[in-house]
Amino acid sequence: MHNPQNMWGDIKDFVKDGYRLYDYNPFSEVQTKDYKSAYVKPAQVERRIEHNKTVDTFYESNNYMHVPTPDSPVLDFDDEVVQYLVLQSCYFSPAYSHGRNGVGHYVQQVQDPRELQEVKYLKVDGVNVAEIRFKGQTLAAGKYNQTEKSEEGIAFIKKCENAKPIPFLQMWQYMHHYVLISAFAKAYTGNFFKFRAVIVSELKYRNVEEEDAHNITQSLIDALCFLNPQWRDIRIQEKYHSETMKDVSKIYAKDHHDKFENYDGLSESWIRSVRNLIDEYYEPKTYEETKKEKKKNVVSPWEEVTAQELYATKFEEEEMLVEGFIGNGFNVLGGPPKVNKSFFALGLAKAIATGEDFLDRKVQKGHVKILALEDHGRRLQKRALLMGIPNNRNVAFIRKADKLLDGLEQQIEMAAQADSELKLIIIDTYQRSVDKSKATHGTIYEMDTEMLEAIQTLAQDLGICILVIHHTKKVEYVEGMDPFDLLSGSRGLQSMTDGMMVFLKNRGEEDAAIRCFGKHRDIADDIDIEIKMLEYKWVNLGKPEKNKGTQQEQNIHEAAKHLIAEREYFRPEMLIKYLIERGRIEGTKKDYASYRKKLASMKKKLIFVTGDRDGDYRYPRRIGEHSGEVILTPEDRAAMVQASDEIAQEYNDLIHVAKHGKSIF
Repeated sequence: MHNPQNMWGDIKDFVKDGYRLYDYNPFSEVQTKDYKSAYVKPAQVERRIEHNKTVDTFYESNNYMHVPTPDSPVLDFDDEVVQYLVLQSCYFSPAYSHGRNGVGHYVQQVQDPRELQEVKYLKVDGVNVAEIRFKGQTLAAGKYNQTEKSEEGIAFIKKCENAKPIPFLQMWQYMHHYVLISAFAKAYTGNFFKFRAVIVSELKYRNVEEEDAHNITQSLIDALCFLNPQWRDIRIQEKYHSETMKDVSKIYAKDHHDKFENYDGLSESWIRSVRNLIDEYYEPKTYEETKKEKKKNVVSPWEEVTAQELYATKFEEEEMLVEGFIGNGFNVLGGPPKVNKSFFALGLAKAIATGEDFLDRKVQKGHVKILALEDHGRRLQKRALLMGIPNNRNVAFIRKADKLLDGLEQQIEMAAQADSELKLIIIDTYQRSVDKSKATHGTIYEMDTEMLEAIQTLAQDLGICILVIHHTKKVEYVEGMDPFDLLSGSRGLQSMTDGMMVFLKNRGEEDAAIRCFGKHRDIADDIDIEIKMLEYKWVNLGKPEKNKGTQQEQNIHEAAKHLIAEREYFRPEMLIKYLIERGRIEGTKKDYASYRKKLASMKKKLIFVTGDRDGDYRYPRRIGEHSGEVILTPEDRAAMVQASDEIAQEYNDLIHVAKHGKSIF
């Protein structure tokens, strides 16, 4: 049972947000016919809340009722799979849920609303799966009813977090989309790959776009994992997700079609229901009159250039923003949470602003603007200081901006016109920069394409790099997969990019290196390297196969972190003692010699530096210019490595170089 006081608080929020509540007695014929006469004013609700604060159990003769309006439809997910998929979706954000015994309705706010004359039921095989209602009486919260006529429990109302309106047409299409997936999941029998093949073939036969077929089949896997515990094995998910990504395209490339009728176990009524859903999903008949008229195509002559004119034109050599890594145009950086995407963007911004190499690559020096749409000022300041962003006007932060197709493109163009040295614009994140209601097309692919085409064209025309930070899907990477398929959203995003990067991190390894995949239209070969942020400086570790840390290096890092936590430095003999005590090594003379040699090697690579006393080690500090210490430049680093090679273990000489040269020791 719900805590009555919590329920009163939710009701209060409900009223504050502008929803109208009504008293409703289901046994009263008058109120059933004329609910508007039972409107409860906000002040009355407040008094009832105050009155019932001391009541242990909520008794009330009347129910509270919410009457749906065109801008707040009620979504009723009768099917558990539909409810799971919808609530996991980034497209739905219900404002409230309400109902009885834990089973509720969801109030979804919409933009460009329109009334439905009747409740819309989405049925499969004669069974109601979901419904959408804009009119009628819907119980919002109510009584603990112990009358002879009802044995229902406490009704509830719950405020949902991160609520946001959704365009009507999108809501309509998404509901059909998830009901369709639920229908597939509930009908699944036999071999998954055969079942998937007939689904994809049927979708193709009914003119469903390939991109949407990809989205449907990937969501189907998630639904089957929800229904079947045996599917929750991560290895099964990885296999099915990766193979489905490849096979959908293969099926669409074939000439023949394998219809539903060719698969055993699917009833005629189910097939008919699903086909109707597909037809209505792609050609929604209930709002046909609301669709915008297609504009007549205005035919214009070709804009042509002859080969002679083309050869005579002198084009400036296009310089990469980061040599062999990041170019101009529209670029996307995707990755799961907690892989330091924002810190990577700051590191890149610093390199561009100062002209320093980035990941051992040359850069174009210039100005940077960062649209930090998820951060507050305090966090920005802290991160900028940690990363050593120069204290000048070369880097600017923007915390509020318009959305794509609603002013952002114009803002970018004005910024570029006002600053001739602008080289890089970072948008953190993609989700915060888009409002899909501004798109005029219906499918997810079409919306992504429409929104991103404008910013891609703008970046190319301005000759700058626009880097958008984005998320990846909740799918584990399997060697051999196309890593760029992991980017969240449709392939419309990929089709509109000039360059892409994807960050992956080994599960359960907090301090692991990041696997970075990258490609750009001006780079011949794809990039696959490991990178790591050490002391707030990004380091290129090279190809993954060459940089798998040895057990010896792992042991050293484990011991070093423990010892440095207790004191500022550690000595080799302390490290070796630690490893012996924990059974990592036996402590033979060979162990001593091997670990001392490995420490010296790691010092030469600047993984460790020497302390103030002869024989002490510590991790290097990376503190920015704001602290008064000097930043280690690539030239300084090279000089120190060379000096280290020359003098080997002569720590005193190395300290002398550090003090009299350009070092951060």
